Amino acid sequence: MLLLATWVSLVGTEFTEVALPFQIFQQTHSALANGLLGLVAAAC
Repeated sequence: MLLLATWVSLVGTEFTEVALPFQIFQQTHSALANGLLGLVAAAC
């Protein structure tokens, strides 16, 4: 059960890491905005 919960958490994290840059690009059409998002994410 714990392994399943860990896997679900990991999948949710991966979806978020893919969806957020996609959403920002769809709204802004800016590669710069995605680059800045990557810098902020790397700093955290």
